Order: sequence, then C-alpha cells, then structure tokens
Amino acid sequence: MFGFQCDIECIKHCLNQSWHINGDCDLGCATNFYGKRCDHPCPANCAVSGMGSACLQISGVCLFGCKAGYEGDMCVQGW
Repeated sequence: MFGFQCDIECIKHCLNQSWHINGDCDLGCATNFYGKRCDHPCPANCAVSGMGSACLQISGVCLFGCKAGYEGDMCVQGW
C-alpha cells in the first residue's frame, strides 16, 4: 500500500516489490513492463530476445525491433 494514508494498492510489477510513497517503482520494473509505476505491459508486437525486457522501462519503446509485419518505436503500425 502507498499514499499518505497507505490506502492505495501497489502495482505488482515493481522490481523487488519496492515502491516510493507516491507509488512509483524505486528500482525499476519487472521484465516486460514499463512506466513510473510499471503498470503498462511492453507492446505485444515487440520482438523479444531472451535477454531481459522487450521494451525500455521508461517509455515502452521496443528494444529489439518489431515482430514481422509491424514497425515504429512501439510496433503498433502494420505494413
């Protein structure tokens, strides 16, 4: 729980389950999640490499490019 009254449930995707009082993840995100609170999954069309997260933990930009048929930073545009 976080917040001034400890009444807001924490997101479960913070690395080592470590949260700041405002709910932001102190140590980053678990694999394949992004955002200050790690509450967004990496885009489904990101290519994966088996070397960690498929996207940048701050922005969600795909690290290893896109699956076939997709393009753009977040692999949402089909060709």
